[in-house]
Amino acid sequence: MQDSQNALPGAPDPRRVLPGQYNADPNHTQVTWKLNHMGFSTLSGQFGAKSGTITVDPTDLASTELEIVIDTAGLTATSQMFQGHLRGKGFFDVGKFPEGRFVSRSVRQTGPTGAEADHRRHGAPDEAGQRDRGPRRRTGRQL
Repeated sequence: MQDSQNALPGAPDPRRVLPGQYNADPNHTQVTWKLNHMGFSTLSGQFGAKSGTITVDPTDLASTELEIVIDTAGLTATSQMFQGHLRGKGFFDVGKFPEGRFVSRSVRQTGPTGAEADHRRHGAPDEAGQRDRGPRRRTGRQL
């Protein structure tokens, strides 16, 4: 690894992260996800962040807290039909619930960064499918 003083601007270097609370930059923060669709295909999508915070201590990743507010109508997905389904009343109901939240429950090292998060749909934790298919895990990258 390069010495942090000689690294290119913006190069990831955890040694340069100071403990504290940081605000998400809506122009540079996304919530990206993938899911296995009935064992036949993998669908992926993305939300842009409206706002959010991360509280981090690089010497104690387990104490990291992350909350990202998303604009549900801003959802993009690899399938237009699936995107429409997710925006509809049966899932996000973007007309009635224009915001969603991703709230961390743990942070673990998965390369440069990684976070497992609970999605709050319609203002409450999204428990759909957890009994039959296991917990829904979303991973995030850099704030």
